[in-house]
This record gives sequence, C-alpha cells and structure tokens, in this order.
Amino acid sequence: MIESNVTAQGTSVGKPAAVDWLMLGLIALAPFIFAVITFDSSGDPIPRLAGVRSYSLPITAIEMVVIVFAVLVGSRPLAVVLRLPTAVKLLLATLVAIAIGTAVFVAPNEGVAFVRTLGWFFHLLFGLSLWRLLSSRWSALRPLVWPSIVAGVILYILVLIVLVLQIADERVFNWKNFWLGVSHIRQVGFYSVVGTGSAIGLAAIARNRSGYWAAVAAASLCLALSYWSGTRGSIVAVAAAFVAGFVLLPAMRSVSAIGALVCANVAGALISLVHQPPNAAYGIFRISQSAAGGSADELTSGRLTMWSDSARAVLERPFFGIGDGQYRSAVPAWGGYTHPHNVFIQIAIIWGLVGLACFVALASILGWRFFIAARSGDNKMVPPFLVAGGLATMAMYEGTLHHPYPVMMMVIALAFVLSSSAAAKADSAVGR
Repeated sequence: MIESNVTAQGTSVGKPAAVDWLMLGLIALAPFIFAVITFDSSGDPIPRLAGVRSYSLPITAIEMVVIVFAVLVGSRPLAVVLRLPTAVKLLLATLVAIAIGTAVFVAPNEGVAFVRTLGWFFHLLFGLSLWRLLSSRWSALRPLVWPSIVAGVILYILVLIVLVLQIADERVFNWKNFWLGVSHIRQVGFYSVVGTGSAIGLAAIARNRSGYWAAVAAASLCLALSYWSGTRGSIVAVAAAFVAGFVLLPAMRSVSAIGALVCANVAGALISLVHQPPNAAYGIFRISQSAAGGSADELTSGRLTMWSDSARAVLERPFFGIGDGQYRSAVPAWGGYTHPHNVFIQIAIIWGLVGLACFVALASILGWRFFIAARSGDNKMVPPFLVAGGLATMAMYEGTLHHPYPVMMMVIALAFVLSSSAAAKADSAVGR
C-alpha cells in the first residue's frame, strides 16, 4: 500500500513540533488511558462503562484524533487509496460494499453492525494517516515509536497492580472479566504480546548493555502479565513470532536475542508468583495444568467445538454473511462470546465467503509487502515484525481483529514497516 509516485521517506523535515510528540504520546499511552478510564477495583461493571469497554472507545477516539491531525497537516489518506492498483481497489471496494450492505440490510442488530463497521473505516484511515506521517513528518520520531509503545504497556501493568492492591475482598472480585481495559481477563494477552514483542525486538537490536537489559526487564514484566493471568495464548504467540523472526530476519539470529526471550520468560514466570489470585483460571500453574489436558478440545479450551459450530453457521449465509458484531445471533450456542476466536471464521460469518476471499487476497498482498520490506530493511524492523507476528498468531485462536487495541497495534506495525525506505525500494522493484 505504497503510493506509486511518492517515496516512502518523503521530504526531509525539521525538528518535531510539540503536537507531533503529543500525537505519538496518545498512541503509545492507549493502554494506560484505557485502563485509567475503566479503573474499577470493586469488580462490578459500572453500567456507563459497558459501551466503553465493549467498543474500546478510548482506542477509537485516539485513532480519530490522529486521523484529524494528519489531515490538518496536509495528509490525504484517501488519495493513497486512489493510487492503488486497480485489482486492489476492486477487492477493497467489494469488501466495503459487503460490510456496508450487511450492516444496513442484513444484520439483526443494525446499530451494533453500524458501529463496528464504522470502526473498520477508522482503522483503515488511521493506517493510511500513520503511513504518511511516518513517511515524512514523523521521520525523526521513528526510533521512539516502539520504546514508547513498550512504556505504554508497562504503565497499563502498573495501573493493574494498583487495582489489584485496592481490591477489598479478592474472594468475591470478578476475576473472570476483570474489566481493566478488557471485558475478559484473557484479553490482557494482547497487551502482553505487544509489549513483549516490542521489548524483545528492542533487546535484539540494542547497541549497549544498559539498553539490552532495560528491554529484557520490560519484556519480563509484560510476560509476567501473561503468566499471572493464566493467558497461555499470548506466550505461544510470542514464541511463534520469535521463531519466525529467527528464520526470516538476520538481526534475530543472535545469542543475545535468544537470551532475551529465555530470560524474559523465566523472570516473567517468577514475577507472576508474587501474587496469586484466588481463581483457578489464573497463574502459571493453571497454564501448566491446561497444557497437560486430556482431549484436544480441552487443550484448546473448547475452541474446536466453537469452530465447528461457527463453521456450520457460515453455511446459513455463505456468500455475504450476517454483518459485523452479530456473532451471538449467528451462533446462539456460544452467546457468551462476541467472536469465534479465529479470524477466518470470524470474517466468513460477518462478511461471507465472498468477503473472506477479498479479505484473504488483500491480507496476502499486504503481508507480502510487509515481509519484503521487513526483510530488506534495517534492524529497526525487528520490533514491528515481532508485534505483527505475535498478533497474527493470536488471530488464529483469539479475537485479534475483533478488538480495537490489537487492530490498532497491527496497523502501527504495518505502517511503520511499509513507510520505510525498504518499502519504497520494494515497490520500485516490482514496477510500481
């Protein structure tokens, strides 16, 4: 998604203005802001915050602010779309038509479908805006993007610690939902994957010992969040992203990179033992017990049955789906969930097999450009590669493309890599 007649680096710019720092700060502090707004140590959901959590409104608001800022400083996100290859524009137009059509004419709950569909447009405009900013105006800020994002996740963890310390009676607290920037405790895995992937990436490319160990310490805290909460999916995602990075990126093939992953996991597991919530779904021991489960369905926490039931639901509206945010209507047997914990089944349910075909085609094109640019780029491509790889892995068994925060972070990783000089060279190499 690189413009044919604009270099990825754009024109040289001077020192970033205060407003540029503010915009980057908003993006990086998204987890912290979300946590502060939804902070509630009582464990009972505050009614007025239900919609805030369900739609991750602080995340969407931050994306909107960045979009408006980008337009005010001269960016034209939609102009990028107009310069895309014809085939890509047709795929995108078809997907947009299906998304709008199902939301307006098909979805049982039109309001929810409209809001969630609108969210996809915000993600797209945010990505295009960020691409333009990182290509030119924010060139000097690029080295600070991933350290800032790590700091934002660490601040989320600190707010979480404060919340836990304020719980009056841990025996009656709602540990399942937890509510701090999530609607279910397993969603903290997204924060962990983003923070860990960024930190491990920074450790792998660190130029000095202090930078290396600071990154390892940050990764340890982020992994401690996974071990403490019993969220094994995020640990698997980090490991999978690391293996992919080790195979594909030369900068990852080092003893220091492997050492960072090992140290962070060991330290994170030990840190998680400092506090053990009185809930069987939490903790490192829950992870070890679930890993030794009996049947495959038990090992996947019922996902195999969920996927089977969800796949059958696709056949009821196979071509264009039922609209976004309608999972509970499509699969009543799993009415306690809002998505099927698999991105392909999710897209097939909401936009049908035609929409899924368009989505896979667009994702394949984008993914290939991302891979070429990351592999051809400098060491600074490592953190976004690990973040994108971890989130992509989680998309196979979690709601990566259902919840706005992980989508936002995936978009940032893509925009960062595709706005690099390597991306521009890759475009030139294929005749764009």
